[in-house]
Amino acid sequence: MWNNKSGSAVLLSIFLSAIIITVAIGFNWLVKEHVKTAIGFKNKSRAMVKVYSAIDTLTYVILTGRKTADGIEFSDRSLLGISGIGANNRPLTVWKEVEISVQDTNGMVSLYNLDVGLFENLMKVIKIANYKEISDSVSDWVDSDNIEKAQGAENNYYTSMNKEYWPRNKNVEYLEELLLIRGMNRQIFGQLEPYLTTMPSTGFNPKAASDELMMAFFKIDRKTMLKYRTSPCATIRSVFNIDAEDEAVEFCTMSGNLVLTVRYGDGAGNSLYSVNMGIGLIETNLYPYQIYYWKEG
Repeated sequence: MWNNKSGSAVLLSIFLSAIIITVAIGFNWLVKEHVKTAIGFKNKSRAMVKVYSAIDTLTYVILTGRKTADGIEFSDRSLLGISGIGANNRPLTVWKEVEISVQDTNGMVSLYNLDVGLFENLMKVIKIANYKEISDSVSDWVDSDNIEKAQGAENNYYTSMNKEYWPRNKNVEYLEELLLIRGMNRQIFGQLEPYLTTMPSTGFNPKAASDELMMAFFKIDRKTMLKYRTSPCATIRSVFNIDAEDEAVEFCTMSGNLVLTVRYGDGAGNSLYSVNMGIGLIETNLYPYQIYYWKEG
């Protein structure tokens, strides 16, 4: 016969079973999360080791290699499994899982020694409508005076816009700094960022430049650019009437300042770890090269 004690025992058993099941499910989930985290740490650690090893190796083969307008020819191809790499930021895969690229600053627009004409022409090519406002504002941001250019911005402008800063009056130190400047927004910054560098350039190297920058430098359309895209430097020099003796800057040579990028992927197009660094191949009594910046993550 059913009684209160039997009913209480059944209810207690059900209650305890529910607790045990809940704890078991929670423990199972916790174990799975710990395993997932451990695998993530393992993959991340492996990626970091691979990337650090690759960046060290890439730096070495660049320092010991032969520099040309097209890129670097390695003295020892066994280290990365390739004989050289272009200086035009086109990635190559080494060690099956690591992607490397090199970009010469002579194939970019340098904010360190800004060519205003080239900067404006580039913005025209990539269809930035307020190119003059941005160009003048960048010039005002780095110059030492407080005199506004036609569409620029100095102290008075930023004060009137309730900004808590004034122009640096020195060279731009990091690209994201441009977001502080009059006329700039994240969309425009995203358009410009691939073409810009804060490192010095020494001239223009069409072999390292993007299609858009080549169009901007020579003031030509895409059809003409494609016609001479792969032409030898001597041909380009002749076609566009570039006199070697009258050059104020170097043409078709590497600057010695490079952007190196190394990525380790998961095989599905996702980057697990990467290093982006600016390196100057300028040897001193103390160091064989210098690092302008280093970003990783």
